Amino acid sequence: MTARATVTALRERVLATVSRHVPAGARVALIDYPNHTNVGDSAIWLGEIEALRRLGAEVAYECEAHGHDARAVRRAIGPDGIVLLHGGGNFGDEWPEYQRLREGVIDAHRDHPVVVLPQTLRFNREENRARAAAALGAHPRLTILCRDARSAATARTVAPGATVELCPDAAFALGRRAGRRPPEAEPLWLTRTDAERRGARLMPPAGGRVIDWMEGEDGDLGAGPGERLFRALARNGGQRATRRPHVARAARPFVRSLHTRLARRRVQLGLDLVASAPVVVTDRLHAHILCLVAGVPHVLVDTGYGKLHAFVDAWTAGHPLLRLACGALEADAAVRDLAARHDALLPTPEAIHA
Repeated sequence: MTARATVTALRERVLATVSRHVPAGARVALIDYPNHTNVGDSAIWLGEIEALRRLGAEVAYECEAHGHDARAVRRAIGPDGIVLLHGGGNFGDEWPEYQRLREGVIDAHRDHPVVVLPQTLRFNREENRARAAAALGAHPRLTILCRDARSAATARTVAPGATVELCPDAAFALGRRAGRRPPEAEPLWLTRTDAERRGARLMPPAGGRVIDWMEGEDGDLGAGPGERLFRALARNGGQRATRRPHVARAARPFVRSLHTRLARRRVQLGLDLVASAPVVVTDRLHAHILCLVAGVPHVLVDTGYGKLHAFVDAWTAGHPLLRLACGALEADAAVRDLAARHDALLPTPEAIHA
């Protein structure tokens, strides 16, 4: 199957699954805008917004992780609205601050349906699983969409009364996109530097281009002071304004504009980055997704807790643009195999360094 066909099929699967829980015309609150430097989270957010637009739902309220206000949510969506929690890979105790937010939102909105958009679930400690079960089990209308079968099994254990479904990552709702930079000669190793990585950072055996989403000029893929100003404006003034009844209606479009501008820029930077290489090696899930979206050959190495392999097994296994590897040496060999198969032959080391 071509990259275009794969992305289209997964986009339609996202739309079909979400539509079963968010009907056309619904007023929704979308909680946990990712106002930070991770390209993948911005891709998820834009995919969620696009899916809701295509399904005819109205996003009447949105906020960042710190900005949730239950009273403001109720005013915005009314008694018949739906509360949506941003998807990703932070359900569980890998990223405890986001799990605390999720449990707090679910507890605060027992009078509304709550839908957790596509997530990977992972608990390392039994006490954290038990706390999540207590919070989630008390909600009468909870839906958890899961990005892989293992996460779905965990969700059914933690929240046996919830509706649990498999759903691809929401970023696929963006459809096919292109990067704007021509490929350079060297492969790109786009590898994790954050807490989710297990062990040493994935690095090329013989040197090469290495970067993470959070690296680059100013530590942010080249984001300058203008973007940092907009991010601070959204985080501070915008979120405070949406909590105040007399200005919330006017503030919400302003906040939406800031959020959308930042997320679009970040995703385009990510697309430009993966398009700048003939082949990408990565241990990031959304580098894999953006490579499919942009049609870039890539090698995926799972250096974490199995999240990547579980996702591939569910949705993208066997794709001709993808190779799986168990480490840096195997990834390096797979790079050359992919390059040869896709007519993106790598130059010799002498030519690279000439």
